[in-house]
Amino acid sequence: METAALPEDLATCHGMIRQLADSLRAARRQVEQLGHRLDLLLRRMYGPRSERVDPGQLLLFAEPAEPPLAPSPEAPSEASPPSRARPVRGHGRRP
Repeated sequence: METAALPEDLATCHGMIRQLADSLRAARRQVEQLGHRLDLLLRRMYGPRSERVDPGQLLLFAEPAEPPLAPSPEAPSEASPPSRARPVRGHGRRP
């Protein structure tokens, strides 16, 4: 607002100040309400209730695991030398 647009009458200036204060109060109240709504939405999406566990899913791991299998008798003996693998070529440019 320019100073030329302000009225010279003191009562009119006080009225403008009251009007600006009221609009500021309303804007702050709206910001507060929107912040509260945002908090509620975030709590609904990411709060502790969003991580509910289905009781039926707990039974997935209730069965005992099978015992490990015994080594098969056909396993190769460790006395034999390991076979030599082909050397791996690089990934670069070929000559």
